[in-house]
Formats: sequence, structure tokens, C-alpha cells
Amino acid sequence: MGSPACVVAHEQGPPPVQPGCADWAKPLVARPVLRPPPPRAVSYKPAKPAESMLLVVAKPKPPEPPKDWRTRASLALAQMEERDPILYERLLTVQPNRRVGTEMFFTQPDVSEPYAAPVLLKRLLDSKDPIPVRLAVVDALPTTGGDWQEGAAAWASLDSSHLVRKKLVEMLRYVPPPASIAALRIALRDEEDDVRIAAARTTGFFRDGIDLYPELLASTTDDNWDMRVAAAQALGQLRVRAAWDRLVRMLSDPHPQVRLRALLSLERIDPVAVRRLPDLTRLTKNNLPGLAGLARRMLAERSAEDGAASEAASESTTAPDAPAAPGAPAAPATPATPATLPAATLAAPDLAARGPTAR
Repeated sequence: MGSPACVVAHEQGPPPVQPGCADWAKPLVARPVLRPPPPRAVSYKPAKPAESMLLVVAKPKPPEPPKDWRTRASLALAQMEERDPILYERLLTVQPNRRVGTEMFFTQPDVSEPYAAPVLLKRLLDSKDPIPVRLAVVDALPTTGGDWQEGAAAWASLDSSHLVRKKLVEMLRYVPPPASIAALRIALRDEEDDVRIAAARTTGFFRDGIDLYPELLASTTDDNWDMRVAAAQALGQLRVRAAWDRLVRMLSDPHPQVRLRALLSLERIDPVAVRRLPDLTRLTKNNLPGLAGLARRMLAERSAEDGAASEAASESTTAPDAPAAPGAPAAPATPATPATLPAATLAAPDLAARGPTAR
């Protein structure tokens, strides 16, 4: 540690410069003063609209509208023609190689693949093949498992051949609604009887076929008895209770097949009320064996029900603690015969359940 004089000299610093000396002429250099910078004012800049969080997040694209069957078929045909032109040409020219009776069928493996569906639709729409080949094309459509349903439903009323239209209508049972129901509604107004008959029979396979109830009801009075049979069959398959009165009137149809189908449909709608119809006795004398046998079976079932009802009534009238006198015979219970029932009970299935034979 230095002397006190040195410490004082050190604290005082160097001696001042005298005027006229060499250090007097030197420029004075100020020593930097290390001070903290003054605090800056915080400025907030508003974000631009494009930089906001709500607009930065990309919105999901709206789903594309579904393409119709023509657009889907055109795209599938263009892709097949570009990727495999040999297969495309082979499917356009392949011919059915199996004959069963008068019908022809395809057995080639390529025809039963999903990619063959748009090609078969194109051949059907072009109508260049003969009618037997086009019928085979229609039979091959369900075996492909491809996208053919809407196209076949739309073409069912447009083909020039009524045979092809009938075959397409029969294939509508593999087409889901609403395309099938719309095609069947048009087919029920076709000018050819076989197409309308096929449409009526196919309607019975759909649960949504009840939408065609006015068309089926109008077909029950058609001039063609086969059309009346098909309409009665469809009404029975759909279990249309509102058609009960019309089917009862069809039991007096001039054609026996119409009467048979009407009775079968009535039994399908309400198997209990149909046994109370007064027409059963007349139908047992019919020349058609199936119709007469069906009417006799229903009458036998009605007799068995009446016997069971009479036994139950006699047991209920006889009390166990008050036995009947030995000399007084018990009065037989009056069975509920169709003659004792109201007329409305015999005709309406809803009221038949109120009779003594109700289950």
C-alpha cells in the first residue's frame, strides 16, 4: 500500500495542463459516460386483417356436389380407355357365350368385374347390339357389383325394345330407392302390357312400394287379367290394409287366377278376418283346384275356431259350485256363425278383431 501522499495524488488525478505546453494544443477527448439508455415508449401496432388469427386459419373446402350417373360413367370410361385400352375394346366387343333356351348369358370373367359396369351401360345406351345381346347385358349388370343402378333405372323407360325395358324393370329389385321407385312409377304407365306387369310385380319387393299404391289400385281394374293378378299380388306383399275392400271385390273377378291371387293377398293382410268372408262358400265350387282347396281350408279353420269358441262359452256358463240338475239338459251355447255377425265385421279387417273369434 502506498504512502498517503501517493493516495492523495492518485485521487486528485494528473496535474492540469499549463498554457503554452505541447499538451495544450492537443484536442480534448471527452470520456464516454456509460449511462443506461432512456426507456423507450412501447408502441402497439394494430395487426393487419390478413395477419389476424381468424383469417390465418384456412377454412375447409365445401364438399363437391355429387356427380350424376352419366358423369361418373364418362369418367370411368375415360380412365379405362387411357390405362387399359385393350381391356376396354374387349369389353365393348365381347359376346355372350352361353345359351339357355332362348336366352343368352355372359360367362367371361371380365364381364363380372366392377370395372365392366360402365362399359356395359355404354353398350346398352348405344343400342348397337341386337336385342338378345342387350338382354344378356342387362342380366350381367347385377353380377358386376359396380356402379350401374342409377343408369339402368334411368334407361328402363327409354329403350326402344319393350323386351329390354321389361328386363330392366325386373332388375330394378336390385336398385335401391328412390331411383327404383321413380322408374317403376314410369313403367306402370308403359304402353306395353308386359312392361307394366313386370313393374307391378317388382313393386311388391320394395318396402317403399307403398308410394305406388294409387297406381297399383288403378291396375286392379285393368283389361289384362295378368295385370290384375300382378297388382293384387303386390298389394298383398305390401300388406296394404286400405286395399281390403278392393281385394274383396276382386273375389268376384271373371278370371279364376285373379280370384285366387286376391284371396291369397287377403290372407296375407289379415289371416283371421279372411276366414269370415261370405264368399268362401262360393269359392269352394270353383273349377280352379288351388282356389277351391284354399277356400275349403279357410272354412275348416273357421269351423274349428267356432267349435273352440262354443266350448269355451259353455265352460264359462256352467259354475263349478252349482251343478246342473240331472234331468235338465244344459242349453247348448249358440256358436258365433258368420250369419250372426254384423255385415261390417265380415268386410272390414279392423272390425273383425272385435268378434268372438278374435285372437
